[in-house]
Amino acid sequence: MGEPSALGVIPQFANELYDRIEGTADEETSYKVEVSYYEIYKERIHDLLASTKHKSKTHLRVREHPVTGPYVEDLSTYVASSFADVERWLALGNRFRATAATGMNDRSSRSHSVFTLVLTQTKIIEGEDHTRVSRINLIDLAGSERSAISMTSGERLKVNNH
Repeated sequence: MGEPSALGVIPQFANELYDRIEGTADEETSYKVEVSYYEIYKERIHDLLASTKHKSKTHLRVREHPVTGPYVEDLSTYVASSFADVERWLALGNRFRATAATGMNDRSSRSHSVFTLVLTQTKIIEGEDHTRVSRINLIDLAGSERSAISMTSGERLKVNNH
């Protein structure tokens, strides 16, 4: 994924997250990081980390939980024990993103994507578990190059408008 100074926003964030976890580790506190990754392409949601036997790009649906709010139903999540795990999941998901060549890029994303990291921190205080859950959605918007410069037309131009 490159040198730390050349990393994108998602790898930089994940790298910093694991640095902080390592810097605050103690015997009373445990951490778990989970990742998920999906794209929104032509107003449909696709799981970018679904197992290869389900790679037919099944359309997922957004649901509303009465307590925790909106979520993507049946979205796969995986535990990432290290920064290297996050890099692997991100690279795997990126291979399945909808892309196309434009006049500006050989491989421009045609979809919006959402990479989610969920950090669960459990601390034992006076013999009781106290758990905090933090979630961040890191979003990459579809390539929005100006159509005159990027030479998009037809189907690719329609996709830009979603």
